[in-house]
Amino acid sequence: MSSISFEARMAGEGTHRCTLQRIETDGDRPRWVFVTDAGEEIIRRTGTSWRIDSANHRLAEQLTGREFSAGDSFDPESLMGRDFVAHVSGSGESFSVRFEPGSEVKS
Repeated sequence: MSSISFEARMAGEGTHRCTLQRIETDGDRPRWVFVTDAGEEIIRRTGTSWRIDSANHRLAEQLTGREFSAGDSFDPESLMGRDFVAHVSGSGESFSVRFEPGSEVKS
């Protein structure tokens, strides 16, 4: 058996300050990895489509705080290292997360 690396604990339900640490690919699907102030991860996988109303479109709007129309461009790498607020609901395989720009956690 080859060596196995352990990953950080997934963040639980609630509101978390986090930073976009890296964008990986899972096949050809983006895998957005955020790390909370507590060192836990929030992972958001999106589809391959960059069309209006796709998961990528909605995530881009949440992360930038602006609306995108057909023809607008977006550079995901420009968000690396930026702070966000993540609102996580549910747990395990059945969870959802909504992001907003900034570092202030609002109760």
